[in-house]
Formats: sequence, C-alpha cells, structure tokens
Amino acid sequence: MNNYFGIGLDAKISLDFNQRRDDHPEKCRSRARNRMFYGMLGGREIVAKTFKNLEQRVRLQCDGELISLPNLQGIVILNIPRYCFRSPLPILLSRD
Repeated sequence: MNNYFGIGLDAKISLDFNQRRDDHPEKCRSRARNRMFYGMLGGREIVAKTFKNLEQRVRLQCDGELISLPNLQGIVILNIPRYCFRSPLPILLSRD
C-alpha cells in the first residue's frame, strides 16, 4: 500500500533524491544530511520552475467531476494526515 502519489514537483524531487541515493548510498547515511540534500533539490526545482503551469497540462477528475485546479507545480494525493517532515496539511477537498 502506498501512502501518497505525486505528480510534478514532488515526484521530480523524490526521483532525483532516490537516484542520488542509489548512485551514492555511502553519502546518504545521515538523516540530517538527507534532509539537507532533499531541501536543496526542492529549492533548485522551485527556482527552475520545471513544472510551472502544471494545471494546464493535467486534468483532475474525481467521481466523474472535473476539478478546477489553481496555479500549481505539483499534485499530491494522500491517504495519511501528515506529509513532508510530518507537516499537517490543510484540507482542500472534503467529502459530504
């Protein structure tokens, strides 16, 4: 079972980090160093805006309804209440 699924910025940062960890496992033994490198990758992607205007390239449909997306660089679908160093997330969509 997966806890989250990401498209765009989040997925790119995770992929880059995982590739670095696979290529150089000896450099990824410290939790603090991993977090620092993950943050560096995130900062670089935010500045580069690789996934600028992702909302124009992706359609999100839920229960047959097309969801209008704001200006964004990534989409993360979660089944857990916290994400990214245990940060609580605002509830954007709710079920009635």
